[in-house]
Amino acid sequence: MTLGHTTKECAHNKTAKSIKTPVAVYVPKVKAPRAQVVSESNKEAMPNRGKEVLAVQRREKQTVIRDTPSLEVGPSREEGCSNDPWLVGGDFNVIRDLNEEAGLFPLPMQGEWYTWHNYSTTTRSLWKRLDRILINDLWFKRFPTSSYHSLLPRTSDHSPLVLHGDSPQHNGGMFRFDNYLANSPDFIPSVQNIWQHEVIGVPMYAVTHKLKALKQVFRQQRRNKGDLTRNVRLAKGFLNEAQTLVSSDRQNELFLYLEHCCRMVYAKAAKTEQIMLQQRAKMQWMTDGDQCSRVFFRKIAQRRATRRILQINEFVHYYQNLLGGNRRRILVDINYLRPWARHILSDEEASHLLSPFSLEEVKLAVFDIAGDKASGPDGYSSGF
Repeated sequence: MTLGHTTKECAHNKTAKSIKTPVAVYVPKVKAPRAQVVSESNKEAMPNRGKEVLAVQRREKQTVIRDTPSLEVGPSREEGCSNDPWLVGGDFNVIRDLNEEAGLFPLPMQGEWYTWHNYSTTTRSLWKRLDRILINDLWFKRFPTSSYHSLLPRTSDHSPLVLHGDSPQHNGGMFRFDNYLANSPDFIPSVQNIWQHEVIGVPMYAVTHKLKALKQVFRQQRRNKGDLTRNVRLAKGFLNEAQTLVSSDRQNELFLYLEHCCRMVYAKAAKTEQIMLQQRAKMQWMTDGDQCSRVFFRKIAQRRATRRILQINEFVHYYQNLLGGNRRRILVDINYLRPWARHILSDEEASHLLSPFSLEEVKLAVFDIAGDKASGPDGYSSGF
């Protein structure tokens, strides 16, 4: 899919005429002729024709924005077209008002950054990024690998936009340890049961063999948990029903105890889902009190789109020059560097740095790593 037009069709090179109502949510601001751009104090001196053109533009833009519902996924699935994936692309100017965003955010882009040029050979040469593609949350959920490429403009003053997309490829065989499993009551007994097995071989082989055996255990525990988002939704529904019963009879001890149990179940389910989403989104700034599931889901979709490697330019050449080739041997005079040193290690400090690490130092270093850091090649995160 390619978006673009020729120089003759560009609205930036024409005077103000009757403007067709765009089908996109965001209506670009079409510039008026230079002679009609005046200050607020001189509006009375503007010709009547210029006033009529600007008034028509303003009314048409406000009408389209008012009649178009927000494309952001709201709390209710009945909010207009918010339950459909939307993509809006074309020639945009600066978004001036908050209501013009309509819950959209940019699709990942590659290629030329500036998409419009006035083709002036003088000092008035101007480059702008006017052409772009915006999407809503459901588009990222439906097409998580989509992106667009900005091509060279050639004879047009605008760069064509080519939309790329393919079906998401899920690798079901890749193991990832979920940190919320560590809060399960059967986590420690499961690890102890596997760790007590005797494995013949060097210690490192025994550790990797036991970690491999634990993967099947954790996969089964994850399947037993089910869909965490659905669990939160069900727990919330049970809590609402229990609180409705309490409202009907506030002195009933059975209803009060039922409401207390439902509240505990809902809090635990919400906490488990939050840990899972926080690990997926890698958002360390999110505190425990923030229950922003939509923020998490959007961040997860954006990470899946941005971490895809679509093309590599000069990647191998860069590292060949960095790591390969002839190395130059430079002799450094230590007497020249000594005056610049703020502190010189003593013999005792130097010997301490060369001493082997103790088990306590290794434990402190490992436990100091945040639990939501990236997993290793074996799929186990630092939270494990």
